[in-house]
Order: sequence, then C-alpha cells, then structure tokens
Amino acid sequence: MAKGQKRSNWQRPIAGPQSPGTSKQVAVFGSSPNVAYQRRSEGRPVTFTCILCGKEQTEYRYPGFLPKYCGDSCSQQAAEERNARRVAQQREKRRNARSQTSSSPDSNL
Repeated sequence: MAKGQKRSNWQRPIAGPQSPGTSKQVAVFGSSPNVAYQRRSEGRPVTFTCILCGKEQTEYRYPGFLPKYCGDSCSQQAAEERNARRVAQQREKRRNARSQTSSSPDSNL
C-alpha cells in the first residue's frame, strides 16, 4: 500500500441536518417487510461534548444517538487510536502464544 493512501473508502456519514427547520420522511416497518406507516422527523438542536478534544458543539440532528466526535478529524484520530490498540493486543496475544508453546514441558521429549 502506498504511503498516505487510505485503507478503505468509508467516510463518516452525515447524521443529520445542519440547519434549522429541516425534516425528512421516515418509513416505519412492522413485523412484515412492508412499510407499516411513514412519519416526518424534524431536526432539533443537540449540544454534545467531543470525547476526544473536549470541545462543546451544537448541531441540528435528527432524533437518535448523541454524536461522540466534533468532526472528521477527531473521528479519524479516534479510529487510528482504536486500530493501534487492537494491533498491539493482537501482537501481545501472538507473543504470549509463542512463549507458551516454546516453554511447554512436552517440547523437550
């Protein structure tokens, strides 16, 4: 892989409207695969604190989960940190597995 090239083309989705008064049509499904009914969902102001940089931000969002990150840069930095921790754990497991197999008492027979 070339230096500076992204590993995938995934980008953070836009979770909601960015201006007041925006709404969207939502299809609600029941127990069957057919649409049970539709309703209109309004955007509302949501204030949250970024868990990475601590910056408080207010955005208009549709109802749902609270955002964790203030923007793409914080989201990308958090993903890189998660990946680094995951890779370190995998390397540690591999190191422990190798040391256990080489020090087993049956290996000397």
